[in-house]
Amino acid sequence: MINQEPSFPYENNHHPLNRLPEIKLSLRSTSECHETDTLSQYFPKVLPQPVLTAKEELELGMIIQQGRKADGELTTFALQAYHQLVLSNLRLCFYFARRYRSRREDITELMGPASLGLCEAALKFDPAHEVRFSTYAYWSIRSQIINHLREQARPYHLPKNIHEKIAKHIKVRDSLVQKLKRLPTDEELITALGWTREDLWEIRDVQEFAQSLDEERKFGDEEEGQTLAEKLVDPNAVDPAQAAAQNLDGDFLVKLLKKLDKREARILSQRFGLEGPAMTLDEIGAKLQVSRERVRQLEARALKKMLILFTNNGELPSKNKSNKKKPTAKRTRLAQR
Repeated sequence: MINQEPSFPYENNHHPLNRLPEIKLSLRSTSECHETDTLSQYFPKVLPQPVLTAKEELELGMIIQQGRKADGELTTFALQAYHQLVLSNLRLCFYFARRYRSRREDITELMGPASLGLCEAALKFDPAHEVRFSTYAYWSIRSQIINHLREQARPYHLPKNIHEKIAKHIKVRDSLVQKLKRLPTDEELITALGWTREDLWEIRDVQEFAQSLDEERKFGDEEEGQTLAEKLVDPNAVDPAQAAAQNLDGDFLVKLLKKLDKREARILSQRFGLEGPAMTLDEIGAKLQVSRERVRQLEARALKKMLILFTNNGELPSKNKSNKKKPTAKRTRLAQR
């Protein structure tokens, strides 16, 4: 049991805890560093950190475990030991991220979950196991990276137990293929997995990956790629936006026609084919038993009203009685006659 603070192998001015703000800045995501490479900023801050010996790792782990309060928080001294253990092992984050991705941009993306796994391992590191911290942190860092890759591989999130079932299904299926020299049947898979038929169908359904309609790809011998949406488009299909606009315009037109006189609305409907084939002025006049010229006059008046209704959102301007001319004595006598 450690009763006194151990002597850290750093002077106060060069202690890694004093440089913690700088190192946190170097862990920014790629989206925050557009002009410079994040890894180029990361390495100069991580590489100067000295590698701890096995004895120093066990000593720091003991301080962390003994410095944990009842509520789970760490004391100030234990927090310093935790920071030193993390900072001295940040190389592990890049090491494991590089194992799963080769491009620099992809490695940078995996540094975040790898760092979370490293911090989790530092909090739970138990010196009683008497193993190196890198061995202890391996499973935690690997678990965080794999969970991140699983979430990025699908457009929707799957629970952890479903991922475990998928991995078990693939492992058992491959084992049966090697043993039987053929693809196993559903009954053989169900027996080997210990599942029901419904469980097997459920896992097969979620194993199917969704494909983006905007992803460009080449079909057959095509020189230029096409998106899946362009390839599957139906030239005879009606554009949904255009169809919706036509329906809205048709409904609005019917409302405007109801504001007209019945005869005016009937003339416009027959003239422009709203209730069947479009008719000529003579055909409309024969039905209404009026002349062709009268039909033209009624059509012009109805179109003028429709224009007023359209510009006033379907309302005719109210007539102001105060603007009417007062009847004169001459008009009164003519009215009486």
